[in-house]
Amino acid sequence: MKIEKAIDEFAKISKILLEKEKKEPVLKYHSVEDYEKLINLSLSNKGCTENEFFKLLKEVSLLTPRTNSKSFFNQLFAGRTGPSLSADLLATLLNTTMHTYKVAGIQVLVEKEITNAFLEKVGYENGEGIMNPGGSLSNLVSMIIARNEKDGRILKEGYGGRKFIVYTSIESHYSVIKNAGMLGLGRNNVRKIQSDYIGRMDATHLEAEIKKDLLEGNVPFYINATAGTTVLGAYDEFNEISRISKKYALWMHIDGALGGSALLSRKHKHLLEGSELSDSFTWNAHKMMNVPVCASFLLVKEKGLLRKHFSEKADYLFQGETEDLDLGSISMQCGRRVDAFKVWAAWKYYGLVGIERRIDHLFELAEYAASCVEQDPMFELFRSPESVNVCFTIAGATPEKVCEYLHKKGLIMVGYSTSEGTTFIRMACINADIEKTDIDHFFKQIKVAVKALRLNKAVLV
Repeated sequence: MKIEKAIDEFAKISKILLEKEKKEPVLKYHSVEDYEKLINLSLSNKGCTENEFFKLLKEVSLLTPRTNSKSFFNQLFAGRTGPSLSADLLATLLNTTMHTYKVAGIQVLVEKEITNAFLEKVGYENGEGIMNPGGSLSNLVSMIIARNEKDGRILKEGYGGRKFIVYTSIESHYSVIKNAGMLGLGRNNVRKIQSDYIGRMDATHLEAEIKKDLLEGNVPFYINATAGTTVLGAYDEFNEISRISKKYALWMHIDGALGGSALLSRKHKHLLEGSELSDSFTWNAHKMMNVPVCASFLLVKEKGLLRKHFSEKADYLFQGETEDLDLGSISMQCGRRVDAFKVWAAWKYYGLVGIERRIDHLFELAEYAASCVEQDPMFELFRSPESVNVCFTIAGATPEKVCEYLHKKGLIMVGYSTSEGTTFIRMACINADIEKTDIDHFFKQIKVAVKALRLNKAVLV
């Protein structure tokens, strides 16, 4: 098959997919058995013709959930932007890797440019950064650096029976506990710190837990603060957490996967006051910036730490003359996709002013959605939104049932969560192409689901 043919067919399938999105914004639910009946995914010794192949490709694409539609409120990523999409498609066509300047060339300069822009916004004057395949991995890299900085013997000698302790809010991302397990720190050595009413880490409880661990002879070393918690969208109080981290010599990381992009908004950057006091920062451009997944950055305040903790000798790759440009020597990975290209493309096209406008729009959408909840007696806010997540309950209805009905009917896609014993709808206003009319449509569909469930005498509560 010629590449020109593949590109032409891709364009045809893309047009069909975009038209389908307009008519059926959210794909109806399909079970595994449904998929097995609809399409043959089995692999065989014999290939297929070009016509058969592209027909199959189209069918699989049309049966894939549509996270870019204006009826998708389920996850903390959504939407698409033309500039990023263009660059991402070209990155696939180029098919290079970021480990050395020899094979990446100008793409190294692209990644350095966008990384430096993010470092400036966080407030790291002499920092560095690297891209990773997702926020969970960026958080992992930060934990590795913090562990090694706490005790340089660990890389060669291991933990020596000592308990190294991690501190994170009960509202934080699950990757913190998962990463502690993967690093051999032990999931039980992650202290889950209580949060306040709006979801911020309780600094008093944090300090008390650190003191307790020190008395028990443990080694506290890492605090994970959050900028935009997964469910409530809350921002921790970074100034106070920084005071505690410095007092007890702990590494302070900010997981800004969701909320870090608020730094690009003059109106909302106050939410991250004190972020410059942290030691590292995770920033996911594929969330509020609507860049295609994955586009995660780990930013580090002190330049040189990435090379110190991730560089390994490999003469067949790193051959000296371009050491500062060989990003593989500061990365957890070797081969790595050209993901910075799509982030750079978005900033280059929109400019900071344009990106700021899109991010401000997300906050405005969340405020509007919250007002819709407050004005309707059927709904009740669980908490007033601090960022782009709107959490609310439905009078006389079970969120799980409502979400299931909406999904299976292909009306909208939204999820639910539980906090303090209350289960509620979590509406993520993360697609900057959505308008207030789409928010109105969302609540209309919620009411359709509740009415249908009542008519069917389904158990709602």
